[in-house]
Amino acid sequence: MSSHCNAADSAGPIATCVIPTRNRKVLVCEAIESVLVESINLEVIVVDDCSSDGSWEALQQRYAGSSRVRLIRHEKSQGPATARNTGLRAARGHYLTFLDDDDLSIAGRIESQIALAKSESADFVTSSVCLFETADGERQHGRPFDRITLRNVWPRNPFINVTCLAESRLIKSLEFDPLIKNGEDLDLWIRCLLTCRKTVNYSNPVIRYRRMGHASASRNRIRRFRSRLIFLRKYASLMGPGYAALHLAITVAKLAVPEPHLFYNKLRFLSAKSRSHHTAFS
Repeated sequence: MSSHCNAADSAGPIATCVIPTRNRKVLVCEAIESVLVESINLEVIVVDDCSSDGSWEALQQRYAGSSRVRLIRHEKSQGPATARNTGLRAARGHYLTFLDDDDLSIAGRIESQIALAKSESADFVTSSVCLFETADGERQHGRPFDRITLRNVWPRNPFINVTCLAESRLIKSLEFDPLIKNGEDLDLWIRCLLTCRKTVNYSNPVIRYRRMGHASASRNRIRRFRSRLIFLRKYASLMGPGYAALHLAITVAKLAVPEPHLFYNKLRFLSAKSRSHHTAFS
């Protein structure tokens, strides 16, 4: 069961931004506000996946009178993929995009993505650049592409989270795969690439990414492992044997080590420190 609150204006929005949330009542409000600065006619659909921290009550108190925010609540937690599907099914905008509840949308990015889609007659606008908040400040992450193809996808996921934008009819015909608990966004974007009429890449930053210190418990590693195996079964034939073998190797490495790239960087740091120590006393 889901409960609904609010409705957008009767004229109908040009775009819908879906934000799933669970137990982040402060962060999700900041995420919503970052989208509401857009000057175009859009709606924000927030799907509360059965929060237990008072998020639903806080959202109702703040946005119950808003004509641009629609609230939906799951009475039982079903995961981010299902929450996004709930939102996209309710969406009324001609274009659809998404935002995670711990990220901030860059002002004007949705309007710019729509303008790019119209100028290029594209039904799928990808994105590959974000601003990444660190302890030392802010840096740009990702690199621009003229166009993202499957050849760009297999070596390393070039997409910035769930910030692509597409015509609603395209995303609604595909939806997120609830069986994939991690990386469900990449799976959808690949299917969009395979199905869309035309794609174009938006090369400016789309979000301000705030890393919240994701847990690396064994349960989560096993969930990621299973999701990556499902992904591999889906796309091994498209990847080819080389990339399929690489994907399997990375999958096994991520099961053994929570963040393999951080482990590798730590080894490099220790190696450099050891060399420096040896030089100082030689």
